[in-house]
Amino acid sequence: MGTYKRVYLIAVLVLVILLIAVPGCNTTGKETTIPQNIKNINAAEADTLIKANADNPDFIIIDVRTPDEYNQGHIEKALLIDYRAESFEQEISKLDRTKKYLIYCRTGNRSAGARDMMIDLGFLDINHMESGITEWTALGYPVVK
Repeated sequence: MGTYKRVYLIAVLVLVILLIAVPGCNTTGKETTIPQNIKNINAAEADTLIKANADNPDFIIIDVRTPDEYNQGHIEKALLIDYRAESFEQEISKLDRTKKYLIYCRTGNRSAGARDMMIDLGFLDINHMESGITEWTALGYPVVK
């Protein structure tokens, strides 16, 4: 057998062994061992979620509206992180990715962007209130100032 044939056969053998030995390689660069729990919910579901997690220190509500909007009325215990602020991604990045989050804005547009960013950053449990605080207040749920 010629040298080139031998090198070729060894290369093919190594490739086959690698394909068998490493079937679960993740080529996307994202960690996938823990699945993400991402839900789009309405105001009634958000209310149920808030009540179910009233005593859960690992449950965080995030309002991504502007400070002026937040001051006009927000869900009790909501943390303000302004989606339009230059520091938004930096502030979101500081949060614990393993906690459970409820995010909202006025109508769901900014919070959808925040949700997508959180997904990309590897947050594991995100509940997005799709219709925002507009639906929340229309249904008579309370806000604080």
